[in-house]
Amino acid sequence: MKYITTLCTIALLLIACGKQQPHYTLEGNTGTGNDTLYIYGMDNRHEKIDTVVTGADGDFRFVLPTDTVVPLTLILRGGTLLPVYAEPGTEATLGNENDRWSIKGGKVQLLHDSIISRLDNITELSQRYEAIDSFIKQHPYSDVNIYLLWRYFVESDEARSSIIRYRIEMMGGSLQDNSYVASVKRAVSAKQQNIQHRSAPDFNLQALDGSTLKRSDYKDKYLMMTFWASWDSTSTKYMRSLKELGEIADTAMFRMISVSLDHDTAAWRQAIKENALPGSHVCDARMWESSIVKEFTISRLPFSVLVNPYMRVEQFNVTPEWIMANADSLTTSYKDKLDKKKASPKNKKVKSSKQTKPKEEPQKEHNSRPVLPRPRPGMKSAGKNLQVQETPQ
Repeated sequence: MKYITTLCTIALLLIACGKQQPHYTLEGNTGTGNDTLYIYGMDNRHEKIDTVVTGADGDFRFVLPTDTVVPLTLILRGGTLLPVYAEPGTEATLGNENDRWSIKGGKVQLLHDSIISRLDNITELSQRYEAIDSFIKQHPYSDVNIYLLWRYFVESDEARSSIIRYRIEMMGGSLQDNSYVASVKRAVSAKQQNIQHRSAPDFNLQALDGSTLKRSDYKDKYLMMTFWASWDSTSTKYMRSLKELGEIADTAMFRMISVSLDHDTAAWRQAIKENALPGSHVCDARMWESSIVKEFTISRLPFSVLVNPYMRVEQFNVTPEWIMANADSLTTSYKDKLDKKKASPKNKKVKSSKQTKPKEEPQKEHNSRPVLPRPRPGMKSAGKNLQVQETPQ
């Protein structure tokens, strides 16, 4: 009996060991040989960044072991972003039809395609919101909602914080606790608390030239921080437009830092060299997981923030055109404030003048109290002279 029990135990162990974890497979052809694709998770279910190199003919194959649906993002050459829903046991394919990339395979992927095709045919914003609301109500726990939140609300200039918060509250409880949705909620909260004019997050960044960039280095200067990536075609076009700010960037009152969300630092360096991009450049190869990206609550590319000389956020989502139009007035206003501060009476020392010793008057015998001098009207005790010095260039 013991012998039979032992054999059964061994058999079960062999079956358990032979049982493989289900996996998701994505394959296809990009049309470009020896190309690099990037795949990263939309939430903490897949926190690392995978790189997939195509063969000489453009073919590739990506395999992800998983026992649950994992929402991913596939980045193709040129910055095309495709949502991927890695379902266990699913074999999906990447294809291109009429110059439009798509992924086929899996129930969640099919659900995603159905709502996107419907939304693409709706031009009226209110009707689009109604369609999205209807989808969320029908599928409150679907991972497709994460993509809808990102594309139609976070990426949209038309969506206010209250609109975004309302859609999040419509989702199922477990989806509201999703790491990406939680980050959007924090960003919305920051906007609700008026992130503009608040202190800019502190930073300590390693620049391309090897120098260290700290927030305190830019005191008494306007600092434009731009978040971009060389794999995003919209970003590279935007960065080229910053060349027009070159003359302003050379002034004593204005500086530029470009923070890249690249994973391939070689491609990042090449883009800077080819486009002769101005300012200081930073890249830690962590993409959306970069601490500076999270601290500034960046959720789309490209995106620029203007920090004023008081190290507060002057303008959120600023544009090069806005900088060009307001650069002179900003610097003039700040210098005027400095001049007024220097000229303020409380910052000037009160020079003490020699006072003549009052003549001693003969005191009457019945008055034994000394005569005390009265202070002159407006006399104040001397204070320290507060001086504001420009940082030498």
